[in-house]
Amino acid sequence: MLAILNPIAQIEKAQDAQRMHDLKQLQTALDSYYNDDNYYPIQPLSALITAKSIQAIPNDPAVSSSWPNYAYLNDSSNNPQWNVLFAKLAFPSSSSSSCPLAQLEDSSGNTCLPPNYSSLGYNYCVISGNVDCDLITSPSTTLSPLPIFTPPTLTPIPIPTSPPTPTPPLMPTPTPHPFYCSCSTAIYWIDLTIKDPTKQCLVEQPDSNPDSNFDRYCSYDPDTQSCIRPCSQP
Repeated sequence: MLAILNPIAQIEKAQDAQRMHDLKQLQTALDSYYNDDNYYPIQPLSALITAKSIQAIPNDPAVSSSWPNYAYLNDSSNNPQWNVLFAKLAFPSSSSSSCPLAQLEDSSGNTCLPPNYSSLGYNYCVISGNVDCDLITSPSTTLSPLPIFTPPTLTPIPIPTSPPTPTPPLMPTPTPHPFYCSCSTAIYWIDLTIKDPTKQCLVEQPDSNPDSNFDRYCSYDPDTQSCIRPCSQP
């Protein structure tokens, strides 16, 4: 009946479950970072992404100007040895939805909570390492919500395209050469595809000399169907 009459409360309970899951995920990533480097990262927590301890920094599901994002506190040294993650829950009444710091005291008997813990609305936290309550309760210690994390825009990988088919270069028209005979080495043959029978007898170039028997016609004897005078001019 309560779920039917108050759907907003059900949404807020689901958000609380998401908050506890997010902080547990961050705590696991922080501990993984510590195992690799022997200290916890200082802010910003984007160092967890660089170290591949986590893919993205989660944001509070209801983060807004009136609802703080998660907060991160450590011992402020160059090599932090403890940290605390904070969140604001909509329903912090159960024993599992609380902050263990509230059960600790500093050397003066003050509850081990940051000075602006309540004013920001935080009521839930998870701890890694042995916290220093005197540092946490110091007037100079203030909690600051994490900036809203925006995943980087991925640049699409261009689809490779086939290179254009190269246009073959135009072959220059050969310059006619004067005809010099080398009958002893000439090769001549009949090209029956040529319509004019008197032009069917051809001489091939027999060597590297371009002026020797260069594409010249021979005389054609239709009676014997053979080439004669292979070194004759066309």
